Amino acid sequence: MNEDKVWLFYAHHIRKCFNLTPKQAETAVWALRGRENNAIANSMNISPETVNKHLDAVYKKAQVTSRSHLAALVLEDVAKMLQ
Repeated sequence: MNEDKVWLFYAHHIRKCFNLTPKQAETAVWALRGRENNAIANSMNISPETVNKHLDAVYKKAQVTSRSHLAALVLEDVAKMLQ
């Protein structure tokens, strides 16, 4: 499976699990890939403030407080699915 398909899977999975909008899911995936907010903003053609708003919404819906917490939650959930 190539890398783009893996990230597309993550985007779909977290959107469904946490009831995210498409933009929130896209922002979350860029964050999970290690992108900084300014780079995410440039990739998505949105402002860094909008990136922050999307990430705040993602954290609230996923009930986490950081990117690393979100990553751990997503990986744990995917690992359970693959068992």
